[in-house]
Amino acid sequence: MESWEFKTKKIHYKKRIIQTYSFGSGKKKVLALPAFPHSGLIYGNFFKYNTYHDIELITLDLPGWVGDSENIFENNEFSFDECVEICLRILRNYNVKKVSIIGFSFGTAIETLLAYKIRNRIEKLVYVSPFLDRHLGMDDYNLAVIQRAYNWKMSKTLKFYVRTRFDFIYSKVLKQSGMPKELLLEYRKLILKSEPKTLLESIHQLFSVDLRRYLKLLTDIPVLVINSKEENKMFRRNAAMIRRLSKNDKSLYIHGRHEDFLLKPYRTVCTKVLDFLDR
Repeated sequence: MESWEFKTKKIHYKKRIIQTYSFGSGKKKVLALPAFPHSGLIYGNFFKYNTYHDIELITLDLPGWVGDSENIFENNEFSFDECVEICLRILRNYNVKKVSIIGFSFGTAIETLLAYKIRNRIEKLVYVSPFLDRHLGMDDYNLAVIQRAYNWKMSKTLKFYVRTRFDFIYSKVLKQSGMPKELLLEYRKLILKSEPKTLLESIHQLFSVDLRRYLKLLTDIPVLVINSKEENKMFRRNAAMIRRLSKNDKSLYIHGRHEDFLLKPYRTVCTKVLDFLDR
C-alpha cells in the first residue's frame, strides 16, 4: 500500500498560525498549492507514488479554507497578495532557496503571482487545470453562479455545498484511493473549520483574475501543463494559453473530471510529474 507519511509544522504569520505539511525529505524542494477549497493534505494522494525521486514537497492549508490554519482574512477581504506573502514566509521557514511550484486549479493563480515575485529562484512550474484569465471563461456557467452567490452573500450555502460534496463524493473517492481511515475522519473535521465568508470571497476573486501579464514574464521557466480533456472549457482554454506563451513547455493530457488529478490520481501521471520536477 502506498505511503501517506508526512510531517506537520505550524508557522507564525502576522500573529496567526499557518499549518504546513511536508512529504519526503529530498534535496529538490517543491511548493504545492492546493485547489479550492482543499487542505494541502490532499497532495498526499499525489506524493504517495514517490518511490525514488529526490524531492521534498511542502504544502499548506490556506487560511479560511479546509484545514488548520488560522484565518487571517476573518476581518479582511481575501487577498491573493497575502497568500503570496504567506508562501514566502513558508519558504523562509523551511530554508528553501531554489524552488519548483506545482499549482492545481485555484493554486495556479497563486503560483503565477509567487513565481513572478521570485522568478530568479524558480526552477520549474507545473500547472494543473489552470485558471489565470477570466476572459477565457466568460461563457462558463460557473462564473455566473459564483457571481450570483457573491451578490446575494450566499457564503453559508457555499460551505454547505462543500461539506455535502465531501460527504457524498470526495470521501468515497478518497477512501477508494487509499487515504487512511483516521486521516479521512480528520479531513472532514478540517472541512468544518472552513470559513464561509473566505470561501466565497476567494472563489469570486479567482473568477475575476487576469494574470496574463505576469505569465508573459515567466515564459523562460521550464513548464509542465496538465489538463483533462473532459473538464470545463475554461480550464482547457487556460491550459492552451500557457502552452502558447511558454517557450519551454511540456504537456500531459489526462481524462476525467476537473478534480480527478488529486482525487483519482493515476500512478503513471504522478510519476511523470515527479520525473519532470526531479530532472
